[in-house]
Amino acid sequence: MNKLSDTLFSDAPLNDMTKKRYIMNLNKWMLFANHPLDYLVYNPDAAIDALNTAPITHTPENHHMFLGPMVAYAKYVL
Repeated sequence: MNKLSDTLFSDAPLNDMTKKRYIMNLNKWMLFANHPLDYLVYNPDAAIDALNTAPITHTPENHHMFLGPMVAYAKYVL
């Protein structure tokens, strides 16, 4: 599966560290789900299922680290 481009959030009013972290977390989510980002966006139930079974510590804070980038993607890229 292809990783997301470093320029994904190039037009978003986010600082560079946030952009890098968001891209990293979206890439991890795609890896957990074994699906590309567009699939996760258009199949939110499957995306959440993949996140809930991902090999991470399941806390609200950790889930927020993945959900925040998805919201930013919807807001600034779509």
